[in-house]
Amino acid sequence: MQVDIVDLNNRTIGRSIRRELFAKKQNFRTIHIILKSEQGQIILQRLPLNHARSPGRLGSSVAGYLQAGESYEDAAYRKLYEELRLSVPLRRLGEVDMIDNGSHKFVGVFTGEADRRPQFDPSEIAELVYVDLPRLDGMVRTSPDLFTRTFLHVYQGYRAALA
Repeated sequence: MQVDIVDLNNRTIGRSIRRELFAKKQNFRTIHIILKSEQGQIILQRLPLNHARSPGRLGSSVAGYLQAGESYEDAAYRKLYEELRLSVPLRRLGEVDMIDNGSHKFVGVFTGEADRRPQFDPSEIAELVYVDLPRLDGMVRTSPDLFTRTFLHVYQGYRAALA
């Protein structure tokens, strides 16, 4: 998949193949979506044990790379459908950025509410975990090793946007 390479101001400066980003220490864009269930619980995905990065850890409801030329919004709706087979309204909360394996990653953060039980490919997502917000706050505080590094960073931005 072709992705945009960006500078430290998140301006596109070229293109690369996704699998080469970290090896070449190129900066890039992703999206993360934190969804609530119809009952108001946060939906997290547990990555499969054979996942290349953060196996077995909990992460955002949906996450993915922007394709070359794609907007954050278009990527969010594309990934939401690809990963969970949902098409629901999303609200952009903002953007966070972080260093990830030597690359600077810009993350568009979105939220929304699932209107039905998501469907997913068990080879891509081990399971969906439903957690009440106060419990999730406690888990993040006391057991951060349960989560992907990126989720912990995104979750800080999510909580700040909701405050």
